[in-house]
Amino acid sequence: MDEKSVTINDIQDILTELLDIMDISYKNISITDVPFLASKRITVESEESGILIGTKGEHLFALQNIIKRVVEARLAPGEECEPYMIDVNDYNLARINAIKKRAVDAAGRVRMFRHDVELEPMSSYERLIVHAVLASERDIATVSNGEGAHRRITVTMR
Repeated sequence: MDEKSVTINDIQDILTELLDIMDISYKNISITDVPFLASKRITVESEESGILIGTKGEHLFALQNIIKRVVEARLAPGEECEPYMIDVNDYNLARINAIKKRAVDAAGRVRMFRHDVELEPMSSYERLIVHAVLASERDIATVSNGEGAHRRITVTMR
C-alpha cells in the first residue's frame, strides 16, 4: 500500500483538524455507510451547525470542497479515495431523503399517468441520487438533459 494512501479515517482526521483550526465546537464525528450510493457519510454533530451549513448548504459544500482538495493533495498519482460525503447534524441526510422521495413520487406519477415527469434543475450530486434511487426500477428510466445550472432529470417509462 502506498504511503500516500488516504483512508476514510484519515478524512475524518482532516475534518477534525479543520474544525479545530476554525474554532468550531462539535460533540461527535461519526462514519456511517450510504449503501445506495456506495459511499461513506462523515457526520459532524455541532451546536454551531448554522455556521457549518450556511444558506442552502453553501458552507457545507465549501467545507466538502476544501477537504476534497486536501485529500487529493495527499493521494498518490492515479490513486482514488473511497467515495464520501460530509454531513452536519444530518442536513445532507435530510436532503438526500427529500430527493429520494421526489424521485419515487415522480416514478409513481409516470406509472399512473403514462407521461414523462421532468424534475427541477439539480446539482450533479442530486441527479446522481435520483439515478441511483430509480436504477432498480425495471419499468422506469431516468435521463439527464439541459446544461449547467439548468440540467435536470426526466423520469420516463422504459
